[in-house]
Amino acid sequence: MRLNDLFEKYLYDIDLTHQDTTIDSIKYRYNSHIKDSFGEMELEQITYIKIKKFQKMLLDGKYKNNDNKKYSISYINILVKLLKRLMKYAILMNYVNFNIEESRGLETIRDIVNKDNFISKQIIWNLSEFNNFISCVDDEIYRILFNILYFCGLRKGEILSLRWDNIDLIESTITIDSSASKVVGRGQIVKAPKTKNSYRTIYIHETLKKELLNYYISEKTKYNYNIKNHFVFGGIKMIGFSTLDRRFKKYKEKAKLSDMNLHGFRHSHATMLLELTNDIYNVSKRLGHDNMETTEIYLHSNSKAQKDLSDRIEAEIQNIIITNSFKTLKDNLQKILLQEITKNMYNNNEINSIMSIYEYVNKVM
Repeated sequence: MRLNDLFEKYLYDIDLTHQDTTIDSIKYRYNSHIKDSFGEMELEQITYIKIKKFQKMLLDGKYKNNDNKKYSISYINILVKLLKRLMKYAILMNYVNFNIEESRGLETIRDIVNKDNFISKQIIWNLSEFNNFISCVDDEIYRILFNILYFCGLRKGEILSLRWDNIDLIESTITIDSSASKVVGRGQIVKAPKTKNSYRTIYIHETLKKELLNYYISEKTKYNYNIKNHFVFGGIKMIGFSTLDRRFKKYKEKAKLSDMNLHGFRHSHATMLLELTNDIYNVSKRLGHDNMETTEIYLHSNSKAQKDLSDRIEAEIQNIIITNSFKTLKDNLQKILLQEITKNMYNNNEINSIMSIYEYVNKVM
């Protein structure tokens, strides 16, 4: 049996147990990198030595990616693991008399990363730097998007796939139950989150909630119908990864800040929370990590704690010196008004009137 034939059988068997996006990725890796080297070979001809030679050729840069650069060690490991998985499948199904010990010998290359070096390379922004950045963002949609990235720690795919149905303005929460992903041949799609722990509900602070509320009202007024299934960022069609990258680069250059990447928002958020609370468990839950070891990577070694943020929080606490009864009255009024605003029974003028009352209560009381 040829490897190409085995691969077709393997795809058929995993069809019910793997997501479509995962299968598409497996197909792409096989067809782009493995098929030309091993596809027409009989299984008995694919030896440990040949696979190790293929691995070394990738490492040496004989095969290049679309940018004419060598493949990363992590990507080479993914390809070798796929070959290893196919050979184990062949053994399991009795398609080949392949030495199982040789299959175990196809180890991936250890990409040993010094934790301190990793930390120093990942640039993060403190609150002052973020405020400098956000002051340069002149588009309301992106201003809210970047605020969520910084203050909630969402992944890129998670924020792009957010729908209004995921945001509860009454309870001040965001629920993550999907993620955007780019799939070769299918473009940008919505799929399940990265892991089961990526399904989560997180709380948002009051200022962000108010920004989202105003944005929700403007979107609802624009479409004049129920927008619960609309993407928060993009409406009927979500914003693309490349569009987000371009906008981020534009505003970052305008702010003249250090060259942080988009994932740096997630690092910045985690670092901020860990320095304020040192509560690795709950920060891990908020970020949707599978284990606390992953969260510990975000403990950055920059000695300057988020003093700006702690001062801001302290000032906020001092400003809210009101009696419990009065605060309860205000909270109940706001909650009732929010419930009315999010109902689909008022026209635009009525919604604007209710919004004016809400803002008056918030300002005067």
